[in-house]
Amino acid sequence: MIRVAATYYDGRSSAQRAAELVFTEQGQIEVSGEEIELSFKYPELRISSRLGNTPRYVYLPDGARLEIADNDAIDSAIKTLGGYEGNQFLHFLESRYTTAFAALLVCLGVVFSVIEYGIPVLARQVAFALPPGLESTLGREGLETLDRGIFRPTTLEPVTQAKLQRLFHTLTRGDSESPITRFELRSSPRLGANAFALPSGIVIMTDDLVKLSENDEELLAVMAHEVGHVHHRHILRQILQNSMTALLVAGLFGDLSSIAGLSATLPTFLVQQKYTREFEREADAFAAETLRARGIPAAHLASMLKRLSDAHGASEGGLLNYLSSHPATDERAEALNESH
Repeated sequence: MIRVAATYYDGRSSAQRAAELVFTEQGQIEVSGEEIELSFKYPELRISSRLGNTPRYVYLPDGARLEIADNDAIDSAIKTLGGYEGNQFLHFLESRYTTAFAALLVCLGVVFSVIEYGIPVLARQVAFALPPGLESTLGREGLETLDRGIFRPTTLEPVTQAKLQRLFHTLTRGDSESPITRFELRSSPRLGANAFALPSGIVIMTDDLVKLSENDEELLAVMAHEVGHVHHRHILRQILQNSMTALLVAGLFGDLSSIAGLSATLPTFLVQQKYTREFEREADAFAAETLRARGIPAAHLASMLKRLSDAHGASEGGLLNYLSSHPATDERAEALNESH
């Protein structure tokens, strides 16, 4: 016979009364206390699992419950009555450092997998599911914001501007898969030599980048790289990956209108442009293939990358420049030089 002190709750009010729970060897459970005289068979009760030293609860068939602080006594009674010991599983896990550490590693692994693989996959699906109208709105509003704060009108000669427009048109002609709309030139002392691609397909190049180039092929190479970002929806995917709430709402419930709220974050992302290495490799590969189809060596993009690196001094950490968005310049230049 095992006797356990308990606190009795009748299930109808918050009043509590001291009680005693008695487990008999015949499997009978008796509850006694002030105005309490109850008797049950063991299978009629439900006993909560042990978790650390937190109180246990014994739920009675009539809706009442008993709160018990003596976990060891309850465990002993369950074992004596031949009860199901599976309710000790959580206690077994949390009371051993090895199992607790293993559980922590599993949780960290799940979180890492979701961030490293799950979120990028979901971001890609959402980015390619966006209707053209919403994508155009994001691009238009992003450019308007940039024009108010960071960009100035281009100072290049009209003849140069017209030539660059022709180059871009030549590059994108026949490309039905990328949502290219137009090519824009801007001046920006703050950003220096730089190039951007907005979600709607607007590719922007600064005057300083044009002046830094040595030939038209290098400019075409940079254009092709930015078109690669557009083609693969890198801008939207990166923004979505950094905005998990909007991404989950759009991915799980199909509410793509929630993406419209990201237009305010677009300018900040564009001037900082922290693309992943995977995205940069994809854009480089797209540029190399596009240039190769036109008989232009991909080495022109490699040359431009190195010149940008030199121009920005590999930089003064934290500068908002073209180089900051294109890590591992030497590695990428080597890969481009080796492509045929």
